[in-house]
Amino acid sequence: MAMLRCMNCMEEYNEKQNKCPHCGYMKMQQAKHERFLPQETTLQRRYIVGNLLQENEQEIIYIGWDSVLEKKIAIKEYFPMNYAQRMVGQKELTSLSEEEKAQFMCGLERFISEAKQLARFREDTGMIRIYDNFEENGTAYTVVEYTESLRVPLVAKQPDVIDKWQQKKKVYYIGWSILAVAIMVVLVLLFFETRTEKNLTADETIPDIIGMSYQQAEKVLESFGVELQREKYCYSDALEEDTITCQSISEGTKLEKGMVVKVVVTSVYEDSTTQEQVTETDFFENNEKDAQESTEEITTIEEESSAEANATTQSTRRTTQQKVKKTTQETTKEKKTQKKEKKTTEKKAAKKTEQKKTTEKTTTEKVTEEEVIVIED
Repeated sequence: MAMLRCMNCMEEYNEKQNKCPHCGYMKMQQAKHERFLPQETTLQRRYIVGNLLQENEQEIIYIGWDSVLEKKIAIKEYFPMNYAQRMVGQKELTSLSEEEKAQFMCGLERFISEAKQLARFREDTGMIRIYDNFEENGTAYTVVEYTESLRVPLVAKQPDVIDKWQQKKKVYYIGWSILAVAIMVVLVLLFFETRTEKNLTADETIPDIIGMSYQQAEKVLESFGVELQREKYCYSDALEEDTITCQSISEGTKLEKGMVVKVVVTSVYEDSTTQEQVTETDFFENNEKDAQESTEEITTIEEESSAEANATTQSTRRTTQQKVKKTTQETTKEKKTQKKEKKTTEKKAAKKTEQKKTTEKTTTEKVTEEEVIVIED
């Protein structure tokens, strides 16, 4: 019994069924559109492209399937609507003119660079995982972790429907952003009203400023005597501009005077000429200083441990020398005793020899006398 894979949820089902039992999707239900890749397109001989999840002016996001790891993924395709086009049923992108082609290539480089930076900082920013990044079909693709938040509730079937949804989405985000800002303002006002002490105490720690605007966070940290620095931008059309997404010193860290908190903030538009560009080294400069101080402390501890080890070694050496000296003395004494016993034994042997000679001499003399007597007779 052959099994089919649903291009809407990437689950398998029996080919005899008319629609997917998991999500109710019917094969080829989505209308073809020149901007979208055809269903079941294979990228890098590994990634299978499914239905559209969402799109904006710069990119299109599809649900996909990794045939090597056998897992559900999301595939981001760089597709600037103003500078590129795709024929119906084709995979390759074509630019409209030479000038627009140059703008297209500039955006393509930013798309690839942003994917690499997000992959490098994903542990600190809490963003979704990035599995792969490559160029194909005249554009670039980024393979990321699939989450249900990537799927929009409305699947567009016609260009005018897509435009209406984009407008609604912008209004939706703007409304929620205004509400979020209002809530943050109220929380900040309440914070300043309830705060009675201005000086730092042992119980004060770094607050959670993720989600605040840069200006709000700056005021909050200024009341603690802590400096705030903007070190990096991350692009987002879902959050208001200058919203903090990451802080270099985590929440709950004990406050100290002169402390500097570096942050990553959002930028709605990708304008490299007006936005600050910083490197990973600059962003973690403060952390490296802390690491150097920790290294100096560890070196001091190691030196103290080395001194203690040297003292222990010297003590052990003295004990060993004393034992060797004692053993040598005992050996010398034992040799003297053996030598003395040997001399005594030699004296006794010599005395016995002399006595034996004397006895033999006496016996000889007696025999001689007897012989003389015999002769005389």
